[in-house]
Amino acid sequence: MDELITSSPEQAVPFYQELLGLAVTETELDGEKYTMLQADGTDVAGVSQPPDVDLPNHWHVYFAVEDIAAAATQTPSLGGAVPMAPFDTPVGQMAMLADPQGAAFSIHQPGA
Repeated sequence: MDELITSSPEQAVPFYQELLGLAVTETELDGEKYTMLQADGTDVAGVSQPPDVDLPNHWHVYFAVEDIAAAATQTPSLGGAVPMAPFDTPVGQMAMLADPQGAAFSIHQPGA
């Protein structure tokens, strides 16, 4: 899954709709409006406000894992970092990791 973290979703969503011909659905996640971008009826990306005012606008990628605790524990031994340890969300557990070059990404273990 990909997610656009942006301080201006009201500008970004129409841009991607027009540029890529995407459809939009809206839902609520943790009490906040959450927008899904769809291609041919399939969710391809989410759009949300940054959780922290100092977080720059960016595209963020999520990788599904079977054991989030094991992946987060193994990351430092491979030269990466764990800026945000696993935490619970309405859609399962997530954690933010960084590769050895510092590129941030997240991992996601879907809920049961």
